[in-house]
Amino acid sequence: MNMKRLFGAFIAAFIFAFLFEWLLHGIILRGSEAALPQGLARAPTDFQNHFLWVLLGEAIMIFIFTMIYARGFATGGVRAGVGLGIMFGIIYTGANLISYGVQPFPGDLVVWYSIAGLIEYAVAGAIVGTIYKTGPAMPV
Repeated sequence: MNMKRLFGAFIAAFIFAFLFEWLLHGIILRGSEAALPQGLARAPTDFQNHFLWVLLGEAIMIFIFTMIYARGFATGGVRAGVGLGIMFGIIYTGANLISYGVQPFPGDLVVWYSIAGLIEYAVAGAIVGTIYKTGPAMPV
């Protein structure tokens, strides 16, 4: 496993995922999420107090995604990365459906989250597949 490429792929995919999540939640779904019933989501100030947990969670997800790619998908290149990303997106969809089944969450947000998860991880897979190439490391 090439640690330099692994770290580079992780950092690039993490930056993309962070920006994608900001666009999704901070811009596109801002109004819908703000309209959630009291107690279903954290208030903005409380969210800010817990933001590092969001960063840590995103970092863990992207790091494990990158590790799985490097350990079993790297020979497939970008196409394998996109395929792995779609599988991760489907896992997210399953988790979203479970949440919908046990929480009074609006169905339209569940659909948004599921579609966004597929897109986010497919693109993250393309990024990881582009950066984490098999073969000799590129000279710096």
